[in-house]
Amino acid sequence: MVTMQMFGRLAVTRAQGMRTRHSEPKTHLLTLGSSDHIHQHAQTLLTSLALERKSEETVENPILWVCHSLGGILVKRALELSADLQSKNADDLRSIFVSTYGIMFLGTPHIGADPAKWGLVLQGMVNALVPRKFLDTQSGLIQTLQTNSETLQNINLKFLDIYQRFKVCLIFWVMAFAN
Repeated sequence: MVTMQMFGRLAVTRAQGMRTRHSEPKTHLLTLGSSDHIHQHAQTLLTSLALERKSEETVENPILWVCHSLGGILVKRALELSADLQSKNADDLRSIFVSTYGIMFLGTPHIGADPAKWGLVLQGMVNALVPRKFLDTQSGLIQTLQTNSETLQNINLKFLDIYQRFKVCLIFWVMAFAN
């Protein structure tokens, strides 16, 4: 799950010395409900957000990402794609990278997770948010998100090149097991 907070015409933290024009941030909730892989979801996220920012005339406003679980992996990949864009006709897409102020990762499995746990997490997300017909389409994502996945390793390596630009907060939990 990914929550996007766009600022500018919206709320901005005064603690950072920024001014506000309105009192509340605009929040968008993105859920994943198809068999697409991380790359396709990241491209869809970039395109959708760029179109929204352009239509709202907020292209230059700062973005604060609040990402839970799989959403953190998706946002890292989207920012990598945005950072790589150099052509003039891709300015709206590149503005996502340029405008990102910070990222909060909530329980994001940066190095992967046990497939059984991912199955339960994704099944819960799908059951709550997506029609039944998508239940069998998540196996590609589950494979991608396994511990030591080459895809995750590549996303993490590339993210190391750009993360210094952002304020980053990692929040995770540890489960204790009784013997």
